[in-house]
Amino acid sequence: VGIDYAGSSQIRESKRRGKIHISKAYIAVFVCLTTKAVHLELVSQLTTEAFLSALQRFTARRGLSSHIFSDNATNFVGANQLLREIYQFIASNQDEIAIGLSKQNISWKFIPPRSPHFGGIWEAA
Repeated sequence: VGIDYAGSSQIRESKRRGKIHISKAYIAVFVCLTTKAVHLELVSQLTTEAFLSALQRFTARRGLSSHIFSDNATNFVGANQLLREIYQFIASNQDEIAIGLSKQNISWKFIPPRSPHFGGIWEAA
């Protein structure tokens, strides 16, 4: 799957009639590299935690991906490092559940810096 962010959007929030609150949100774009299917997730911030929540919602709905491709955005790099730490922690424990979870290791690959044309499929979505 290829992952990227679409530009920021303005979101209007209101509780019935009255005061309207406008906030900024981002769209995480997930593109299947086999079928070219596009999945969009709304993300509140450009942080690693917000991206991991979007990734969790994506995998809950579409299933785990064996490979993830993205650019070198700091939230993607941070998510990759955090997931690697979790996998190393799980792999270090020797109970059956940990072994089962560590088998679902996800390979995360980054395109070269300053070369968005390498991610043409998900950049075009």
